[in-house]
Amino acid sequence: MAESRNVVPDDSEYVTVRDGHLQLKGERQRFWGVIGSFPGNPKFSADDSPAQREAKVAEARANADAIVQRFSDLGFNFVRYWYAAGTLGQSPAPLAERKPYVMGDGSPDDIADYFLARLKERGFRVWTAGLNQLGSITPDDVSIVDDKPTEKAWREAVAEAIAGQKPKPGKPPLTSWILKSPAQVWDPRLEALTIARMKAIADHKNQYTGLRWADDPLFCVWELSNEQWWVRRMLAGSWQKLPSFFKNSLIARWNEYLRRKYTSEDSLKKAWGSLLPGENLDRGTILFAPMSGATSTTASFNDSNPEALAAMQGLKQEYKREDFPAARASDVIEFLLDLHISHKKRLEVAVKSWGKSTRLSPLVMDTGLGYDIHSQFAHQQFDATAHDAYTNGWGPEFKEPDLAALPNDQQRAVAQLGSERVSRNQTDGWINWLSRPPGLAQGVPWLEAGSMPGKPFFGYETQIQQPAKYRADYPLRLLALAAIQDWDIICWHYWGPAPHAALADGFSKAMDVTTGTHPQGYHFTYDEVQAASMRFAGHCFRQGLYLPAAKPT
Repeated sequence: MAESRNVVPDDSEYVTVRDGHLQLKGERQRFWGVIGSFPGNPKFSADDSPAQREAKVAEARANADAIVQRFSDLGFNFVRYWYAAGTLGQSPAPLAERKPYVMGDGSPDDIADYFLARLKERGFRVWTAGLNQLGSITPDDVSIVDDKPTEKAWREAVAEAIAGQKPKPGKPPLTSWILKSPAQVWDPRLEALTIARMKAIADHKNQYTGLRWADDPLFCVWELSNEQWWVRRMLAGSWQKLPSFFKNSLIARWNEYLRRKYTSEDSLKKAWGSLLPGENLDRGTILFAPMSGATSTTASFNDSNPEALAAMQGLKQEYKREDFPAARASDVIEFLLDLHISHKKRLEVAVKSWGKSTRLSPLVMDTGLGYDIHSQFAHQQFDATAHDAYTNGWGPEFKEPDLAALPNDQQRAVAQLGSERVSRNQTDGWINWLSRPPGLAQGVPWLEAGSMPGKPFFGYETQIQQPAKYRADYPLRLLALAAIQDWDIICWHYWGPAPHAALADGFSKAMDVTTGTHPQGYHFTYDEVQAASMRFAGHCFRQGLYLPAAKPT
C-alpha cells in the first residue's frame, strides 16, 4: 500500500468544479457522505509489551477495514472528518516539521493515514475539515510577524487572554490561548499563525499513499472553518471580550474604513445624518456601533487614543441599535463583511498555493448560515456554498416565546422559529413530518434557501434526532429537495463509535438516543431501518435518477 515517492497524479484525477457542479474526467459527480472520526484507535496501555501493541494495532486495523466495508455496503462514496494531523486541541501546535510516524505504530497520524488509504482503495473521496484544527498559542509566537513596535503589546495581550481563561474543574490553569479567536480575522500575527498551522497540516505526508495531503486527489473539498459564523458573532459583541490590544486595533480599522469611504467628516455626516457628541473622523473617535444588541460605550472606543478617551466623557454608558441611523448600521455590516471576506481570500490564496488538490478541488470558506444572511453572501464569494439542517423526532407542546423581551425583529423571528422547531405535532409527543407542509425546515429553512445558481451546493451536515418514530422518511425527503435543487454533496451526521465492527454481530446494538447535552441521537451507526432508507436514497442521488427542477425556487 505504501509508496516511496511523492508522485503527484495527473490533473484529470482530481474532482473540480465545472459549470457550477462537481466533475471528474468530464463526468458529473455527486457524493453521498458519512461524517465521523477516524476509527482504529488501538488504545495502548503504558505497560503494553511490543507484542501486545502489535496485536492491538492489528485489531484496530481490522476494525477500520470493517468500517470502510460498512460504508461501502451502505452506499456511501464520501467521508467528511475533522482530524488534523499533529494537532491537539489546547496544546500549542508546532510550526516546525513533525517527526514522521512509523507505519503500524498506532499513533494518531498512523491511524488517520491508514484509514484514508483504505478509503482511497475503495474509490471514496474525502472532505477535509481538519485545516481549522489550529491548536493554541503563547506570547512567544509573537515572532511570526516582524513588527517591533507592537511586539510588547501583543505579548501582553496574549498573556492576558491566557490568564482570562477558566480551566475545567479540577484542572490546572491553562498556559496557552486557542488560536481560533475573533481577532484572527484582523490581527496580522494571528492570521499568519493560522496560515502556518494550516500549511503544516496540508504538508503532512501519508506514508501509505506516498502523497502529501495537499496533493492527494482523495481530498476533493477543503474547508477553511467549521461554523465560524464570524459576522453574526461579531455583531453579538464577541470582540468586546478581547484584550484591549485586539479590540483597539479593530476600532482603529473601523475608523480607517470610514476615512477611506467618506474622505471627510462632512461627507460622513451627510450620509449618517449626525454623529454622537465627541465623535470626530479625523481624530479617529467614531464608536464601533451599532451592534445587534446593546453596546457598552467603554467597549466601543479605542482606549489607546487619548482623544477618544476625552470624547467618551460626553456619551451615554450604553447605546442600542435604535439609537443610530440605518446608514451607520449598514456601514458596520459592510466593514465587517469586507474584513471577513478579505481575510478568507488571503487564506484561500495561501491554501491554493500548497498543492495540486488544494488548487484544483473546491474550497469552502465556512459551513452553515448561523441565522445570518451575511454568511450566505460570504459563501457566494468562494468555490461552493455549504449549509446544514437538523430536525427532531420528538418534542414538547408549542410554547409561545417571550417576544416582548427581545430587542429586535431578527431575534424575535429566530425565537419564534426556534419554538416551532422543537414542538410536537402528534398528541403522543412525536413529530410526524409527513403531516407537515413539504420541506425539511424545523425553524429557519437553512437547506431550502442555501443553494446559489452557478455554484455547487454541499449539505455538510444533516440528520433527524432520535428518539424518532418517523425517521426512515427523512432520507427520502432530503433526496427530493436535493434533486429539485441539483445538489452536489450530502453528508450525514454522525457515524458514532463502532468498536466491534469487525465482529459478526458488530452492528447489532441498540440505537443511540439523546439522553443528555450531547446529541448522540443523531448517530445512525446502529439504525438498520434508516440505513436501508439512506442506501436507497443515496443510490438515487448518486446516479441522478431524479431530474432537477428547471428553475428551482
